[in-house]
Amino acid sequence: RVMVLLGELKEAETILNEATKLTLSIFDESSFEYAQALNDMSSVYFRQGKYTQVQELLIKTKDIREDLLERNERPLIDKDYATNINNLGLVYYLQGNLPMGEKYFKQANTLRKQIYNKPHPDQAQSLTNLGLLLNDAGRPDEAFPYLQQALQIRQLTLVAGHMRINDAWNNLAMAYHENGDFIKAEEIYDKIMDEVIKVHGENHPQSLSIMTNRGNTLMELLSFKYAHDLFEKSLNLRLETLPEDHLYVSYSYIGLGRPKIALTQINEGK
Repeated sequence: RVMVLLGELKEAETILNEATKLTLSIFDESSFEYAQALNDMSSVYFRQGKYTQVQELLIKTKDIREDLLERNERPLIDKDYATNINNLGLVYYLQGNLPMGEKYFKQANTLRKQIYNKPHPDQAQSLTNLGLLLNDAGRPDEAFPYLQQALQIRQLTLVAGHMRINDAWNNLAMAYHENGDFIKAEEIYDKIMDEVIKVHGENHPQSLSIMTNRGNTLMELLSFKYAHDLFEKSLNLRLETLPEDHLYVSYSYIGLGRPKIALTQINEGK
């Protein structure tokens, strides 16, 4: 799990594969322990963009947990089950199936409201996911309350400077961008980018996400050269750690093409 958070995906995959085999050698295929191991395994596939494998694993873990909870006559108000539902919503979302993603995110939010009687970081995660989906669906006005609530919960429950708090700022900046408030979005990116790079390094997924998001906002503010440099850096760094056909690599390629066109037109006097 630590290797996934650090972006060391090859090492993470090796470790989690071994953990899954060890778990299966001790527990059977219908155990909570095996379901958790599969859920952990899915986390590295998420980062690698292997969404078909992620979906298969999460559906399997969901079925195991539902069967165990029902056989033990326990309600489905369970934190691991809620995480499973949230992650399943995320994989549908990342594959472009927004209706299914929204369905599972709303279910995860409902479960977590019942599980926790005071603010908890898990609540912030499902609120964030729902807010990002609504933002991508062209519904930024609906997204704002979820993203703002997620930021507030993280500020209440996490130490200052925590990567999840900066994630929340990044997400809120994206919503401002989609609403056309590019100046407000750029103010947030300017506030968090250097701090994130200092803590995690330039090649960390969070740093790269902020680079590309800020590049998109800078394009709208006509700061083409700065945008170009950010997209170019993000592309080179992503190619060092991700497969060339990864979705996130495409974000950098597409982003880099836009300022190149703009700068060419300027140089040609168009």
